[in-house]
Amino acid sequence: MSCATTNTLVIDQGGQSTRAIVFDFRGQVVGSLSEPVPNALPSVKGFIEYDADELVLSIRQLLSRLPKAWLSGVTQVAFIAQRSSIIACNKTGQALSPMISWQDTRNAQWLKEQPWLEEAGQRIGFPVNAHGGASKMRWLLDHDRVLNEYAQKQELLFMPWGAYCLQRLAQAFLPVTDPILASKTLLSAYGGCDWSDQLLDFFGIESSLLPKIMPSEYHYGEMECANKILPVMLLGGDQNFLSCAYGQAAHQTHLFVNIGTGAFIQGAGTNGHPNLLRTAVAIDESGPCLPLLEGTVNSAASAIDEYQQVAQCTYTNDQLNEILEREINAPVFINTSKGVGSPYWQASTPNRFLMVPETTEQAMLAVIESILFLMALNIRLIREASPNISTILISGGLSKLNGLCQRLSTLTALPVKRCDDQEASARGAAMYLGEMVESITGDADDFFPADMSLECREKMHERFQQFIEAMG
Repeated sequence: MSCATTNTLVIDQGGQSTRAIVFDFRGQVVGSLSEPVPNALPSVKGFIEYDADELVLSIRQLLSRLPKAWLSGVTQVAFIAQRSSIIACNKTGQALSPMISWQDTRNAQWLKEQPWLEEAGQRIGFPVNAHGGASKMRWLLDHDRVLNEYAQKQELLFMPWGAYCLQRLAQAFLPVTDPILASKTLLSAYGGCDWSDQLLDFFGIESSLLPKIMPSEYHYGEMECANKILPVMLLGGDQNFLSCAYGQAAHQTHLFVNIGTGAFIQGAGTNGHPNLLRTAVAIDESGPCLPLLEGTVNSAASAIDEYQQVAQCTYTNDQLNEILEREINAPVFINTSKGVGSPYWQASTPNRFLMVPETTEQAMLAVIESILFLMALNIRLIREASPNISTILISGGLSKLNGLCQRLSTLTALPVKRCDDQEASARGAAMYLGEMVESITGDADDFFPADMSLECREKMHERFQQFIEAMG
């Protein structure tokens, strides 16, 4: 690993924005800039696509705006990205398709009909689902004549979006990816550093159509940032580095939650419920460095935004906190518009209330509780495999809601500790690459024990049970 006295630039290419954050050798932020992701292309239901060239250009513009003073001590770049998005390109890096988002589920019906789903899931380490890249590749091969012509000429390449985006930003295009992003294509076995012949056979995809898999920590080329040439030394999925942000000692007793557009829940472990994801912090030729169990909630802040658009209302964080502190009664809301991640793995369906809400405030509470209920279910399953977990460590934009943290503590019977760290995944990547050690910090006001009123607690647990029955 790199020297622990170096500064690191982390580029975090997410679903809503791309962030460029410079961390010093202690893991502290020197400076941060962001650029919103261009709007998705107009498309049909189930298709979620972005113009690849436009997205790459937006990142180049972001990097050109970085102040030179921030980069003076930077000696390396880490690039992390959303994990299941893919793109088709030629062997020189020219885009042949839009970037197809991880949220895209266009081939869900075809996937549902395949007889090998359970066997494939056992090899991958988590249930096969339409968010993974392979089903999108299969759809392109079945429906795009031009791509098939490139394939026949052996000029077609399918790449994880993060790997492709990085190489477009680098000075020379290399057809390579890392094991974390490779695993989200559903075409590599858990803990492996190569494509799986059996998984390739299941999806009918030739290995020649895929990039070479290299270790997560590897020299991925050179990148220009504000007229400075820097080596890219780390590539991986954004959420995989979440648990690295607080030091290795935290893995034994803490469960990590990052809640923003979606929610991700991680705890150390290898053998858990079959509907959880098995993943790793980073991987080299010898296998996983730190095995993790992961739960995912597809829609968190996006569910709140979606309801406010439908109801034509807008709540500030302070107003949402007031609702969470004041409201006791609410209907049960089934949050499925972007599909349901673990542990149910259901395709996208319309959201619904089990009962009509009496007020928009009660409806808003129901939407937030639907996020909490899915998080609590995943936490319950991870704890079954990791009994030493004693504290939930939460970060991300929605963690600013005190009432959300309080209700999560009450639902799980675990104290919740909030770290005011909106860049936890990026910070984790910097700390992993720099071999930094950091303890968990936080004020007393950011600690939430399970001490809600008896009436509120009983009613929320009753709604939780109704939610489980409805989802089941």
